[in-house]
Amino acid sequence: MATREILPFAEAGGANVLTQADYAAAATLRNNGFVAGIADSKSVNKVLRQAVFMAVGLAEALVQCGISVPDDGNISALATNIVNGLGGGSPRASWPSCVGGGTPDAITGAINAADAVLYDQQKVVLNAGGANTLTNPTFNLSLNGTPSGAKTVVKNDGDPLLPGDIAGIDAEHLLVYSSILDQWVLINPASSPTAQRDFLSAGGYMFLPGGFLVQWGLSPVIPTGATGGTITFPTPFPNVCFHVFLQYQNNASTTATDGNPVMAHPPTQADVHIYQAGGGASQYSYLAIGY
Repeated sequence: MATREILPFAEAGGANVLTQADYAAAATLRNNGFVAGIADSKSVNKVLRQAVFMAVGLAEALVQCGISVPDDGNISALATNIVNGLGGGSPRASWPSCVGGGTPDAITGAINAADAVLYDQQKVVLNAGGANTLTNPTFNLSLNGTPSGAKTVVKNDGDPLLPGDIAGIDAEHLLVYSSILDQWVLINPASSPTAQRDFLSAGGYMFLPGGFLVQWGLSPVIPTGATGGTITFPTPFPNVCFHVFLQYQNNASTTATDGNPVMAHPPTQADVHIYQAGGGASQYSYLAIGY
């Protein structure tokens, strides 16, 4: 189990430190630092506590990534661990990894660890051997040769997996053990929008953090009148399309007042039907947002 030797300072209630309001008001002290003479203990403790507070928080974040933080003065090792542990490097650089055994719905794996007992936020990179077919597959991780027991794998929000969320041969997935749930949490299920490939072109789409989806392109030629036409999105929205923005396209016009009145039906997940009332057939560029 990862450990942290960087310890808090002056964290007790009523500690001998300046209040935050007094420290914020002490502009001369914060700008110039301590000068020759006898320093006020509350001021010194406040400065030390602020620095230690951030150091301890960073060290604790590394511990939650499974990386121990010793008080050994090794700045180079610390910098490497910060990069690897907090997202600047591959999770493989700091997370133990294993090759999936068993079956796609009853997966096994083994790692060497400092502790032969699962602990909260235990992390592992799983190289899956096949795609799950059930919504409740299990993972049994052995630590130093001792099986920890088959535990259900769920999504980050606690929902069941979809078939294929643990992808096929040689797919790499990040698993974190939750002692509260007594389950393994799959951080990057294959069905996650962020795991899908963006399609960047004149007509394409991009998944954004949080699951939002933005799509764009050019409509087909829309005739005048009651028939209208349909814009089919490059990829269906997984849940809902909130809105479609339309812009009249006319390469021959140089007058800003030119344009055809246009209206749209409420969009579906897959498309939107639009009508225009201009003097002839027209095209429109569009931007659609949803998730």
